[in-house]
Amino acid sequence: MAADQSAAAAAAKAEDQLTRSIAQALGGGSDEDKANAMIQLAQLIDTSYGDSADRLCEYLRSSGAVASIAGLLMHSEPALYQTALLLVGNIASEAVDTQSSKTKALLQQLGAFQNLLPHLFSNDWLTLVYALGAIQNNCTEPAYVETMQEYGCVPRLQQLVKSVTFPAVHCPQHPSHPSHPSHPSY
Repeated sequence: MAADQSAAAAAAKAEDQLTRSIAQALGGGSDEDKANAMIQLAQLIDTSYGDSADRLCEYLRSSGAVASIAGLLMHSEPALYQTALLLVGNIASEAVDTQSSKTKALLQQLGAFQNLLPHLFSNDWLTLVYALGAIQNNCTEPAYVETMQEYGCVPRLQQLVKSVTFPAVHCPQHPSHPSHPSHPSY
């Protein structure tokens, strides 16, 4: 029991150190440093759950990392703005952070929502998917609907619903996937 607690404490300490180094890289350094830090952060968020994810997102808010990420939404380099879109969508999700309303409020203060909208018009599939997720998870204020109308987003969303075919995702562990053992063969 004590060994489990000790291992958990060591893992939490390592995660805290990693998070601090990522936040520092986001706040300064080269574009390559920022891209690497955001990829590490995306992986960290993807593997964090419960209290760990809540602590991580709280640190991102308090350290200025959320502001750094939001500042990269309009960067000219796709690797940076795409990862920023992914991160903004994830940290604004209640499934990731039970206090995501605080992140959404901070993003609103930073004017980040308006910087998500141009990506809705991208022809790049990955950019578009990340933008849709970020917009969905942040679009909680009635004023955002008006903003989306001003930017011409409503017709674009209607166009996407009618015309975009998303590629099939290979997910053999899902029961509806043809290679899943429980999937009926026809």
